Amino acid sequence: MISPSFKRRVLSAVFLLPVTLFIVITGGVVFQVFVAIAFGIAIKEWMGMAKLSGHVIRDGVFGFIYILIGFFSFMILRNEYDQGLFYIVILLLGVWGSDSFAYFSGKWIGGAKLAPKISPNKTWAGLIGGTLGSAFILLAIDYFAPKYGALIGLD
Repeated sequence: MISPSFKRRVLSAVFLLPVTLFIVITGGVVFQVFVAIAFGIAIKEWMGMAKLSGHVIRDGVFGFIYILIGFFSFMILRNEYDQGLFYIVILLLGVWGSDSFAYFSGKWIGGAKLAPKISPNKTWAGLIGGTLGSAFILLAIDYFAPKYGALIGLD
């Protein structure tokens, strides 16, 4: 039986992946607004985790700075570098590949928990599957981008 969590993940991926890629490729103000919204969501999520730690101010400030640097780097990379779009797409595909392969290998193989106190559902199988999945995606990009990159403006 397929779990509601799995259905929700698949539906969000089917909708969010193409929308995210479209916005990243489009660039401009649409991309900037998207990054600002994603930044707000990331901060909200981080603050929720900081409350659990019991060190809201310390963890909140460091988390805010860390997240700000990441999202600001996206803006600079996309807007200031000729190959910035390509690098952002590679990064997103690598992360999505890692997350997807980790989820599926962790669910299907299971096994020993990686760090049960920090993240109780993470397994060693998920770690290995995520690493291999990301490597597979990135090797495929390395192979196909020089051959077909011009089709999407990566010449």
